[in-house]
Amino acid sequence: MFNEILDSLIRLLPQVKPPEKPLNIKQKLMFTGIVVALYFFLYNVYAIGVVKITTEQNELLSILFASRMGSIITVGIAPIILASIFFQLLMGSGIIEIDINDVSQRARYQGAQKLLAFVIAVLQSLLYATSGYVSVLRGFEFFVAFQFFVGAVILMLLDEAVAKYGIGSGISLFIACGVAFSLVGGFFRFILPNAVNYILQSNFTQAAYTLLPLFFSILVIAVSIYAYKIKVEVPISFQLARGYGGRFPIPLLYVSNLPVILASSLIFLLSSWFMVFANSTGIIGSITKFFAYYTNQGGRLTLSGGLLYLISPNFPVPYFIGYDSYLNFFLKGTSSWYFGSNYIEIPEWVHVLVYLVSTALLCAMFGLLWIETTGQNPEEVAKQMHEIGWQIPGYRRDPRVIQKILENYIPVITILGSVFVGLLAGV
Repeated sequence: MFNEILDSLIRLLPQVKPPEKPLNIKQKLMFTGIVVALYFFLYNVYAIGVVKITTEQNELLSILFASRMGSIITVGIAPIILASIFFQLLMGSGIIEIDINDVSQRARYQGAQKLLAFVIAVLQSLLYATSGYVSVLRGFEFFVAFQFFVGAVILMLLDEAVAKYGIGSGISLFIACGVAFSLVGGFFRFILPNAVNYILQSNFTQAAYTLLPLFFSILVIAVSIYAYKIKVEVPISFQLARGYGGRFPIPLLYVSNLPVILASSLIFLLSSWFMVFANSTGIIGSITKFFAYYTNQGGRLTLSGGLLYLISPNFPVPYFIGYDSYLNFFLKGTSSWYFGSNYIEIPEWVHVLVYLVSTALLCAMFGLLWIETTGQNPEEVAKQMHEIGWQIPGYRRDPRVIQKILENYIPVITILGSVFVGLLAGV
C-alpha cells in the first residue's frame, strides 16, 4: 500500500526523459554549455520582491550549495544534497534496505529521494523568504518563496538533464560554476580596479594587500589538488586469481567535502531557528541573544554576535570596502556576546580562531559519523573485501584480520581528512 502511494507521488514529479539514442561527445559538450549558460542566467536574476543583496551572511554555504542569496537560485542544490545524504544515512544504518541491482527498487529509491528533495525545497524556500534571512518587501514573502522553489526545481531538472544529456554531474558542474563566477567576478569587480588604482597612486603596499586574496585563492586550489592525490595504499591479494596482488587505496579525502557540508548545514539550521526568535523578549529573548545576536542591517536580520556567530564564518564587513579596512576590522573589530545580563565584547581575531577550531572539530565528528552510518567504517569495508575475495598478504583469509588492519588507517585518515577540509574551507 505504501509503495503504491509512493509510486503515484513519484509519477507526479517533473522529470527529464532520457535521449532516444546515444549522444556523441560534441552534442554532450554543447548541451553542457547550454546548462552552464542557464545556470549563470539564474545566478544573476534576483527574485521579484527581494531587496538586492550586496553581501552574503554565509558565503561558504552559498559556495557549497551553488546558490546566491536573493537570486532565483537562493536555495541552490541544497535539497538535492540533503536528500541524498539523508537516504545514504538511512541505507548505511540499515533502516532501509534497497537492492540497487533491482531496477524497480532502484527507480523507487531515486524517486523517493527526488520527492524528499522537493519537500526540502519547499521548506527552505519558505524559511529563506519569511525568516528575515533574505530581505523581502512586505507582502511579497510567499511570492518570493514560490520563486525560490521554482528556481530549486529548475536546478533539479538541470542536474537530471546533465546526467542524461551532458558530461559529468550537474551538482559538481554548478558548484564549479559558482566558485568560478565568485573568483572571476571578485577579481574584476574589486581586486583588479583597487590594485590598479593603488599602483597609479604609487601605493604599492596597498596594491600588494589588495592582491592577497587572489594569491590565497591560487594557494588553496594548489593545496586542494595536492591533497586529492595523497593516499595510503594497503597491500591486498586476490585469492581466486592465485594470489594476484594489488593495493587498496585510502585517500586523505576519504569522506570528500561532506563533513563541511554537514557542519555548515547544522550551523545554518541553528542560526535560522534562532532568527525566528530574534525579536523576542524575556527569557526566550535572553537565550536567543546568548546563542545568536541579530542586528537589522539594510532591512534584514544579520547574525552579528553570540555563540553561533563565533563558530560561523559570518563577517559583517564586506571585502569591497577595501582590504585595509577589512584587515583593520579583523585586528581591531569586536562582536557582542550576551552573557547573563551583560554584553561581552569579543575581539574579531578570537572569532576567527574559534571558528577554525570549531569547524575542524565539527568536521572530524561528522566525518566519523558519516563512515559509521554509510558503511565506510573498517568493519563494513572488511566484510565487502572478504566477500569479493580479497585478503591481506601474509595473513589468513579472515574479515577480522582485514578489519584489524583497516582500523589502523581509516579512522585516522577520516579525522585528518575531515580536519583538513574544514580548515581549508575556513581559511
